[in-house]
Amino acid sequence: MIAHVIPLKRMPMKMAYFDYTIPDGMDIKIGQLVEIPFRSSTLLGCVSGTTNKSQHKGSLKPVARLLNETPFLSERSINLAIETARVYGVAPSVIITMMLPSLQKRALTNLELKPIIEKRGSSTKKVIRYMDEQSLEEKIKSGIKNNKKQILILAPTLSRLLEVRNYDFDAVSWESTMSVKSKREAWQKIRNGTPVIMGMRSAVFLPLYNLEKILIIDEEEQDHKSWDQAPRYRVHDIAERLGVDVTYFSRTPTFTTVHNTTKKNLSQIGKRKPTNITIADIAKERGSGNYDVVSSTLEAQIRKKVEDKQNVFLFINKKGFAQLLRCRDCGFIFSCVSCFLPYTLSDNKALCRHCKSAAEIPTKCHKCGGITLRYQGTGVQQIAHWAGKEFAHKANIIEWTADDEHEQLPTEKPIIIVGTTAAISNVQSKNIKLFGVVDADHILNIPEYDAAERGLALFVKLLTMAQKSEADFVVQTQAPNHVVFETLISGKLQPFIKTENSVRKQLRYPPYSKLMKIAMESQKAISTLQNLAETIKQNMKEIDVVAYPLLPETRGKNKRYALLCKLDSEKWWKQAQEITPLLKQGMKVDIDPNSLLS
Repeated sequence: MIAHVIPLKRMPMKMAYFDYTIPDGMDIKIGQLVEIPFRSSTLLGCVSGTTNKSQHKGSLKPVARLLNETPFLSERSINLAIETARVYGVAPSVIITMMLPSLQKRALTNLELKPIIEKRGSSTKKVIRYMDEQSLEEKIKSGIKNNKKQILILAPTLSRLLEVRNYDFDAVSWESTMSVKSKREAWQKIRNGTPVIMGMRSAVFLPLYNLEKILIIDEEEQDHKSWDQAPRYRVHDIAERLGVDVTYFSRTPTFTTVHNTTKKNLSQIGKRKPTNITIADIAKERGSGNYDVVSSTLEAQIRKKVEDKQNVFLFINKKGFAQLLRCRDCGFIFSCVSCFLPYTLSDNKALCRHCKSAAEIPTKCHKCGGITLRYQGTGVQQIAHWAGKEFAHKANIIEWTADDEHEQLPTEKPIIIVGTTAAISNVQSKNIKLFGVVDADHILNIPEYDAAERGLALFVKLLTMAQKSEADFVVQTQAPNHVVFETLISGKLQPFIKTENSVRKQLRYPPYSKLMKIAMESQKAISTLQNLAETIKQNMKEIDVVAYPLLPETRGKNKRYALLCKLDSEKWWKQAQEITPLLKQGMKVDIDPNSLLS
């Protein structure tokens, strides 16, 4: 007999498994872990199947050792891993490894595993919009009460996971900060049927053989998507393939999730807390002669809070002082010589946020020699500079970006925190009484198809923080009638959903398609991807394919290029598996990418 064995190490995508002979007396089953000779060493592998005859023409090596009589994984898990690997353009070993604890041979041999009895019930999808944290807590606790089967609770970030854990119910956690030993012990409990499991996105791959339902908290959060390494999956897509009930909880559910859920399975819980929301019209301010970075409306609110010895948070999701330096005479933009992206002006330096290079800020235009240079695009440093001029004698001004660390903040005076998204999770405990969004238009106009949806989710997150601390909420914009602000004030999603639907349906963006980005960075990226695009167009005519440069377009001598494939929203899982075998070395697959352009 021959065993198909998936080596548990990172392999090329097309090397799915290797064949080994089964020694006499060794009882091999699918899902068992074995030790196999591999080149000049030995590796752990997972048995994915058996056969009487191998397609390999040479002599085969025997399986060296069986780690455990009881399979670690079910045949269904193995098949899902192989399919998932094809979809996301990786080797099956990558997915199998995500399903297992740390690969320490002695520790794995000593694990006590129950026989697998895999059960699946219904497969229903629900969306629950929660309006306050208490209603979410009550709903989750009622859902797991007296539950005899397994429930998986997925949170987008570690900080959110810790918040949900404080709901006070018994659960086994699966998180990246756990020690190897702790994760192995947790994995054994999970594999053997512990009822409640909590984790982040990778927990969706755990061997849950008595699973009944999955609860996805804050489903709109981009952290539910793996974007920085393969496989670049969205937790929603894996959860929905497990054949169990999936419930999405969100204050602002994504349009795609709402659209793909039947109306009877959409519900709302809790009550919206009243909040003083002010939309400051920047266009009117400019018309009356105020060209400052902060409107008179927001400035008056800040002044009042500082006078009352209260803290303020000003949100601006851009680092540095300004986003670019432009010549007013010829329009030339001072850019990085390597990436050709505009320099960000920060700390009296011109910095490239992509390649990290730096240059001196020029005093005249490199193109025409003109001396009339203008800063454009407001950043954290510019707002902090403004706040320092206005309030330094009455408040402490704190800049807070991903580059900053603040273990302890001064307390002798009120604080004005000027920060990016990196500051959001840290300001909740700072007793903020005013939340101000300085540049809402930048967030709503990023060149991505779901910019409005992202903006709404971000503003609602800030608004929720304001509601918790009974703070005022001010948003600066030049488009006060935008549907996002209408939704923010009313709390009703229907106008926003209607607007999104009309745009996305016309352009065939999700949910009317499934987006698959194939990116490449090499000297031959453009020609290689254009050839792939032609192959897809000729053989899969129902798939729309667009080739385009990424930003930045170059990195050193390499070109950065991508294809955007609009797959059928119902058949995409199969279509992706037809495309990935065509990929060349160096191509990266990203389904439902967080960004199309970078």
